[in-house]
Amino acid sequence: MDRLERKLGISHTKKKHKTHKVDRKSLEKRVQKLEREMERLKTKE
Repeated sequence: MDRLERKLGISHTKKKHKTHKVDRKSLEKRVQKLEREMERLKTKE
């Protein structure tokens, strides 16, 4: 599993270097979603 994960990680890093701008946007969207989920959990408690 570790070997496969390492191979996948290397391929992912290569793709990230090619499309850096798109990755930043996707990361920002993910952060926003996580923040919203955290707020929902806090309100539930």
